[in-house]
Amino acid sequence: MKVRVWNDNIHLFKQEIADKLYEVPAKQCIELEEDDANVLIKRYSPIILGGDDQPIPECYKMLRIDKDDLHRNRMHKQNKNKAGTYVCQACGYVAANKWELNGHSQDMHKDQWEDPEEAQESVNAEQPRKKRK
Repeated sequence: MKVRVWNDNIHLFKQEIADKLYEVPAKQCIELEEDDANVLIKRYSPIILGGDDQPIPECYKMLRIDKDDLHRNRMHKQNKNKAGTYVCQACGYVAANKWELNGHSQDMHKDQWEDPEEAQESVNAEQPRKKRK
Protein backbone atom coordinates (compact mmCIF):
# COMPACT_ATOMS: atom_id res chain seq x y z
CA MET A 1 0.00 0.00 0.00
CA LYS A 2 1.11 3.51 -0.67
CA VAL A 3 2.34 5.98 1.95
CA ARG A 4 3.32 9.63 1.80
CA VAL A 5 6.96 10.56 2.41
CA TRP A 6 7.33 14.15 3.62
CA ASN A 7 10.40 16.36 3.28
CA ASP A 8 10.56 18.72 6.29
CA ASN A 9 13.58 20.56 4.89
CA ILE A 10 13.30 23.88 3.03
CA HIS A 11 15.41 22.41 0.22
CA LEU A 12 14.69 19.77 -2.42
CA PHE A 13 15.97 16.31 -1.41
CA LYS A 14 17.45 13.97 -4.05
CA GLN A 15 18.82 10.48 -3.57
CA GLU A 16 19.50 7.65 -5.99
CA ILE A 17 18.76 4.13 -4.79
CA ALA A 18 19.08 1.08 -7.06
CA ASP A 19 19.26 3.13 -10.27
CA LYS A 20 16.12 5.08 -9.34
CA LEU A 21 16.27 8.78 -8.49
CA TYR A 22 13.94 9.88 -5.70
CA GLU A 23 13.17 13.61 -5.50
CA VAL A 24 11.10 15.00 -2.65
CA PRO A 25 10.23 18.70 -3.04
CA ALA A 26 10.79 21.08 -0.13
CA LYS A 27 7.98 21.00 2.47
CA GLN A 28 5.99 18.60 0.26
CA CYS A 29 5.45 14.88 -0.09
CA ILE A 30 5.60 12.08 -2.63
CA GLU A 31 3.69 8.78 -2.66
CA LEU A 32 5.65 5.53 -2.57
CA GLU A 33 5.00 1.91 -1.72
CA GLU A 34 5.61 1.31 2.00
CA ASP A 35 8.66 -0.91 1.36
CA ASP A 36 10.27 1.66 -0.97
CA ALA A 37 9.54 4.44 1.51
CA ASN A 38 11.26 2.51 4.31
CA VAL A 39 14.33 1.95 2.12
CA LEU A 40 14.44 5.66 1.23
CA ILE A 41 14.11 6.74 4.87
CA LYS A 42 16.71 4.29 6.21
CA ARG A 43 19.32 4.57 3.45
CA TYR A 44 22.36 6.62 4.48
CA SER A 45 22.76 10.00 2.83
CA PRO A 46 26.25 11.53 3.23
CA ILE A 47 26.72 15.03 4.62
CA ILE A 48 28.43 17.28 2.07
CA LEU A 49 30.74 19.96 3.42
CA GLY A 50 31.00 23.42 1.87
CA GLY A 51 34.11 25.53 1.30
CA ASP A 52 34.32 26.54 4.96
CA ASP A 53 34.04 22.90 6.18
CA GLN A 54 30.42 23.42 7.26
CA PRO A 55 27.59 21.07 6.18
CA ILE A 56 25.49 22.28 3.26
CA PRO A 57 21.80 22.51 4.34
CA GLU A 58 20.63 21.10 0.99
CA CYS A 59 22.09 17.68 1.87
CA TYR A 60 20.23 17.28 5.18
CA LYS A 61 17.88 14.32 5.07
CA MET A 62 14.71 15.37 6.88
CA LEU A 63 12.26 12.79 5.60
CA ARG A 64 9.41 11.12 7.43
CA ILE A 65 6.55 8.77 6.60
CA ASP A 66 3.04 10.04 7.34
CA LYS A 67 1.87 8.27 10.52
CA ASP A 68 -1.77 8.19 9.41
CA ASP A 69 -0.79 6.24 6.30
CA LEU A 70 1.19 3.72 8.37
CA HIS A 71 -1.72 3.29 10.79
CA ARG A 72 -4.18 2.82 7.90
CA ASN A 73 -1.91 0.21 6.28
CA ARG A 74 -1.45 -1.72 9.52
CA MET A 75 -5.21 -1.74 10.22
CA HIS A 76 -5.86 -2.94 6.68
CA LYS A 77 -3.36 -5.79 7.10
CA GLN A 78 -4.87 -6.77 10.47
CA ASN A 79 -8.41 -6.75 9.09
CA LYS A 80 -7.30 -8.70 6.03
CA ASN A 81 -5.69 -11.36 8.24
CA LYS A 82 -8.73 -11.54 10.54
CA ALA A 83 -11.22 -11.73 7.71
CA GLY A 84 -9.54 -14.75 6.17
CA THR A 85 -9.43 -16.69 9.42
CA TYR A 86 -13.12 -17.42 10.16
CA VAL A 87 -15.08 -17.62 6.92
CA CYS A 88 -18.11 -19.83 6.37
CA GLN A 89 -17.34 -22.14 3.46
CA ALA A 90 -21.01 -22.49 2.56
CA CYS A 91 -21.97 -18.81 2.17
CA GLY A 92 -18.85 -16.67 2.76
CA TYR A 93 -20.01 -15.18 6.10
CA VAL A 94 -17.06 -13.66 8.02
CA ALA A 95 -17.10 -14.29 11.77
CA ALA A 96 -15.10 -12.61 14.53
CA ASN A 97 -14.16 -15.93 16.20
CA LYS A 98 -14.68 -19.66 15.87
CA TRP A 99 -17.61 -19.75 18.30
CA GLU A 100 -19.48 -17.15 16.27
CA LEU A 101 -18.78 -19.16 13.12
CA ASN A 102 -20.03 -22.35 14.81
CA GLY A 103 -23.19 -20.53 15.91
CA HIS A 104 -23.72 -19.22 12.40
CA SER A 105 -23.25 -22.72 10.99
CA GLN A 106 -25.74 -24.14 13.50
CA ASP A 107 -28.36 -21.46 12.79
CA MET A 108 -28.05 -21.10 9.03
CA HIS A 109 -26.73 -24.40 7.64
CA LYS A 110 -28.07 -27.09 9.96
CA ASP A 111 -29.99 -28.69 7.09
CA GLN A 112 -26.75 -29.11 5.09
CA TRP A 113 -24.95 -31.25 7.67
CA GLU A 114 -24.51 -34.91 6.79
CA ASP A 115 -24.88 -36.18 10.34
CA PRO A 116 -26.60 -33.61 12.62
CA GLU A 117 -25.81 -35.46 15.89
CA GLU A 118 -22.09 -35.69 15.10
CA ALA A 119 -21.97 -32.05 14.04
CA GLN A 120 -23.72 -30.98 17.27
CA GLU A 121 -21.15 -32.91 19.33
CA SER A 122 -18.24 -31.15 17.56
CA VAL A 123 -19.86 -27.74 18.07
CA ASN A 124 -20.37 -28.42 21.79
CA ALA A 125 -16.78 -29.64 22.18
CA GLU A 126 -15.40 -26.35 20.86
CA GLN A 127 -17.45 -24.02 23.07
CA PRO A 128 -15.31 -21.71 25.27
CA ARG A 129 -14.77 -22.90 28.82
CA LYS A 130 -16.23 -20.90 31.65
CA LYS A 131 -13.73 -19.28 34.00
CA ARG A 132 -13.61 -20.59 37.54
CA LYS A 133 -14.18 -18.13 40.31
